[in-house]
Amino acid sequence: MRHPLDRADHYRKEAVKCHELAKQAQPAYLGDFYRRIAVRYMFMAEDVLNEARARGDVAQQSDHRSSRRIAEWRQL
Repeated sequence: MRHPLDRADHYRKEAVKCHELAKQAQPAYLGDFYRRIAVRYMFMAEDVLNEARARGDVAQQSDHRSSRRIAEWRQL
């Protein structure tokens, strides 16, 4: 199994891709769809990190950037 930080990075990269697709999507409902997928990927990244922290696999650090991105994307 991949390291939790690698998995979280993968999910974040996918979130960025979906967010970029959402900006250019036509018709508008596709943009909404991609935004929701991007938010889901960000939550998946946070879940992987929280799980790893609980097991002691990664250092106990908060990732405020992820939470901020999710909040920004939800407002779009």
